[in-house]
Amino acid sequence: MGYLIHTHLKEGRPCLRIVDAESGQECLHWCCECPPGAEEKTAQQEMHRLVSKLLLLSCQQTLCSLGDTTQMEQTS
Repeated sequence: MGYLIHTHLKEGRPCLRIVDAESGQECLHWCCECPPGAEEKTAQQEMHRLVSKLLLLSCQQTLCSLGDTTQMEQTS
């Protein structure tokens, strides 16, 4: 499984979009909600939100990979 990673700035805020390369389906979309120059605590919370989304995407990919392996074993 491959991904296309798109990044851009929206009103000075970083945004990230991850798309499945095979299906074209959007897997993750994140835009920083804290304004530029925000307090450090707010920025840390926003980074935590991004890392949480990335972790969930990684877990989803792992579970899908395990499902593919199980299906191959069942057909053999």
